[in-house]
Amino acid sequence: MLDPISAIKNPQDLLETAAQATDEATLRELSRFAAGQQGDPWALAHAFVLWKLGESTELIEFLIPKQENFSSTAQYWLLLGLAYREQSLDDLARSCYFRALQLDDRRSDIHYNLANLLQADNPCLAEHHYSIALSLDPMHHACLHNLAMLYLGLDFFDKAEILIKRALCIDPLNSQAWCNLGLCMFNQDQYYSAEKCFLLALALNPRHSQSCVNLGNLLVSDSKPDIALPLLEQGVQLNPASHDALFNLGICHLLLGRFETGWNFYQSRLQTKLIPE
Repeated sequence: MLDPISAIKNPQDLLETAAQATDEATLRELSRFAAGQQGDPWALAHAFVLWKLGESTELIEFLIPKQENFSSTAQYWLLLGLAYREQSLDDLARSCYFRALQLDDRRSDIHYNLANLLQADNPCLAEHHYSIALSLDPMHHACLHNLAMLYLGLDFFDKAEILIKRALCIDPLNSQAWCNLGLCMFNQDQYYSAEKCFLLALALNPRHSQSCVNLGNLLVSDSKPDIALPLLEQGVQLNPASHDALFNLGICHLLLGRFETGWNFYQSRLQTKLIPE
């Protein structure tokens, strides 16, 4: 096995190695190596490795004392914002992202992460930053997908469909994207295409709970509750907290004449978007 440290001559080498690393052991080794180096570029590289490791608390503790050194560095504010977001400190994350954009507004990743943060509360501003991110990096498949999900939530199904198809051209093995394309098709009454999308999502990831539920829901709508039942049961097993899955399972049991079980599950409708807050 090749030693990942042996090829690292500078901070950029470390960043590239960390970006490609997928196993925790390698990232831990890179973190230990970076911690032993001196200089600001190495510190930022080390911060990126901590982010890859998901160590948001440690990353915040690592970055805060270095704020004076990096106050004019966009990467510093982006990484700090990402760490705050992971801790659900959204106001602090938003401030960091805006500070990063003030320093460098030509970075697609900063616009993308800011848009992710804004999506729920300010979809118009989120759309703006997603669009800028895509103008800077048209091949950013996650950005294409997330903007599509924004449109899907606003019932702009045709726009969402176009974007998800673009994302799938770049990342065709993404089960979540196939599932969401199926939702676009379902909401446009293209049931055959929706079913194919859900089936493909499950072929890529048999444990994709949302695809199980969506395909089951489609089959219930097509008056096939007996076929839908095992899919919905699997969806609930994979994600017991999904109120949509429980609600659809309730409908399925009711259609099959299993009223006591069906009505118990049907109560989950109160926690779905079918019932206004």
